[in-house]
Formats: sequence, C-alpha cells, structure tokens
Amino acid sequence: SKVAPPPAIKPDPAPATSTAPGRHYWKIAPGQNAFQWDKWREESYIGIGWNLLGDVKGLDKPAFDIRVADAAKLDSSYKAAGCEMVWKFYNEMQPGDMVLANEGQSKVLGYGIVRDECWFAEGEELSHRRRVEWFSTDALVVAKEPAWLSTLIKLDKAKFDQMTNGDIVPPIELTK
Repeated sequence: SKVAPPPAIKPDPAPATSTAPGRHYWKIAPGQNAFQWDKWREESYIGIGWNLLGDVKGLDKPAFDIRVADAAKLDSSYKAAGCEMVWKFYNEMQPGDMVLANEGQSKVLGYGIVRDECWFAEGEELSHRRRVEWFSTDALVVAKEPAWLSTLIKLDKAKFDQMTNGDIVPPIELTK
C-alpha cells in the first residue's frame, strides 16, 4: 500500500532554548541497534513500533486499550507496558517537546525538537511517527543509563541537558 507523505514541518511553537511551559523532554531509541537512525536523521522524523495497533490518533484510552487487547491476540509480545509507550508518543509528547535519540545505554546519536502531531506510516517499520528538526546529529558517549533499555522514556530537563551537552564524558570521535 502507498504511504502518505509526512506532514510539512510547522513553525516552532516555542524556541528550543526556552523553558516553555509544558515542554517535555524525551529519549527514544531508533529501533534495535539504532537500525533506523540514518533514515530518521535524513528524513527528519522519529518513530515507534507496535505497528499492529494501526493508526491510533484520536482514540480515547478505553478505545486504545481495546486496540491493544486485539493486537495482543495476534502477537503475544504486545504487552501493556510496551503499548503504553505508543499512548505516550501520541498523547503526552507534543510539538515543541525536545527529544534525543540513543543507541544502547551510553550513546546519544542526536537531539532536536518535535515539530508536529503524529501520523501513521502504513506498512513502514516503526510506523507511528513525528516530524523532528534535528539540532545536532553528532554522537556523544555518555555514562551508562540502565533505563535506556526502554524504547521511549521521559527525561527531566536537567538530565536532557546533561546528555545533550556531553557533560558526563567529553565528546570523542566515534567510528561505526
């Protein structure tokens, strides 16, 4: 099936340097071993999996939970905790929020600002998506973060700033 093009980037609802009221800070993994990072970086978006849920935009929580239960009947790996990340991606993450992409537990691949609402890219990997304007795509090695095993987690501003400024370990040249 044909994939609809992503929405155009909208103007910045709040400058990235502001402490915008309600701004959230997120960590998201571009798939296992960051396999989607090059595509995310080049096409200016982030995504999350659990594709069997389909397009969940506009669903209220009870309808979303029914969708999760239906998907779990088809694939036993669809657990409530994982699917809850999709709910947060659609309903808590907002345009103007800051996001960093990671690889493993100790590498920041880049960071930027969320620019729009979610869309569902039917038939694509990590099909729940949001447009992101990347401010930096220079990899940084940071201290090990055990919580980074999860695909999507909310960070506080201090942790986000620490991770994106490379304050823990000086930036080093990384080889692939």
